[in-house]
Amino acid sequence: MSYVEISKDAFEAVLKEFDAKDFTPPYGTTEYVYRIEAKPKVVVMVYSSVSTVSGYSRNSGEDAIRLALLYEPEKGEHEAITSQFPIGKAKRINRVPDWGLRLKERIIELIVQGKAVETCPRDSGVLKIRESKYGKFLGCVNYPDCRYTKNIVEAKPIEHKS
Repeated sequence: MSYVEISKDAFEAVLKEFDAKDFTPPYGTTEYVYRIEAKPKVVVMVYSSVSTVSGYSRNSGEDAIRLALLYEPEKGEHEAITSQFPIGKAKRINRVPDWGLRLKERIIELIVQGKAVETCPRDSGVLKIRESKYGKFLGCVNYPDCRYTKNIVEAKPIEHKS
């Protein structure tokens, strides 16, 4: 597989159409991080693999571009960046020649998924698929403070009589 080097400028050019904001924390990270709002409280985070030191992609093995769909409480509910809750993710993207196209496709997938996220009727959090010994269900990301759940009704195939 042939890897390509990605600059910060090239990365930001791909993100431009999504109105991505630089969300790189001032401490604790060695790569640029970007935030794209899918809808209020639901964001796509893009972890670029572009070094904050050199402005170019990191070494092979540290190079995958990662995306996550996160629930982000309003300011005041929780102030820390650690209060973001994962509700989805996309397959990682390697630094191959068509990385920009793959990145756009995966961002669009997560934005669509994010727009479809249901809001909790009790506390305005978002509902996330969870699993118990009884099967899958939707539960509020603010558990245990909010214990709202909703059953997932799975579609059953229609039997046609001949």
